[in-house]
Amino acid sequence: MIYLALGRREQGKTTLGVYIVSRLPRRLIFDPRGMVNRSQSQTFSRGDQAFRDGMDAFEAHEISEVVMTPIGNVDSAFQVFCREAANYIRKNPDDTVGVLIDEIRFMDLSNEDLDWILRCSSVDNVHIVFTGHRPKDVPTDIRAIADRWLLFSFTLPRDVEIIEDQCSPRVARAVQSLQPRQFITWDDRTAKASYHRDPAVWFVETRTKRRKPAGSVEPMPAGENVVDKGSLFP
Repeated sequence: MIYLALGRREQGKTTLGVYIVSRLPRRLIFDPRGMVNRSQSQTFSRGDQAFRDGMDAFEAHEISEVVMTPIGNVDSAFQVFCREAANYIRKNPDDTVGVLIDEIRFMDLSNEDLDWILRCSSVDNVHIVFTGHRPKDVPTDIRAIADRWLLFSFTLPRDVEIIEDQCSPRVARAVQSLQPRQFITWDDRTAKASYHRDPAVWFVETRTKRRKPAGSVEPMPAGENVVDKGSLFP
């Protein structure tokens, strides 16, 4: 399943992404800003070889989470991340895995291994979360296959236009009046939306040893007012 968590700075996109993957038993995180630093049970890999060593331990089930924070060329590190993630998923197709890719403006998403993960991995077992500031930052071919849009407040006309085209006019109007750290989920598979008004429900520490329980294969927080596309908002 593919999630797009989009919104302005300091709205909670990365926190929400960490929440989603933290509820899954195994996690791979590409963290170009060095924002995720939560537990001794994971490997913080800041170079290509360190990341590969972490992946060896991950594949041996010695650890359940690997975070890659690149040094130097971000695109080169991202290619390594995607290659190792795709290899793991190919070898372990029945594993439930969360893949968080934070701040997509930092890297080129035209990547064969990423494309394979998005189009060929199990929609039930592999949950890929992208975070970014604007809908236009997401390539059109990824927007077209995203399962869930997690939309924080938007007001710029071009952003609202994309949301209206991809979701619905009522969702596009609603995102313009969201309060800080509120978001709307648009489920593209069912054409349904839900409000998420309370950030305490999905808040997790990204820089301490605190961790949410793992094991759920439905990692989204519950929302309110789930209705069909035609009657989403008054």
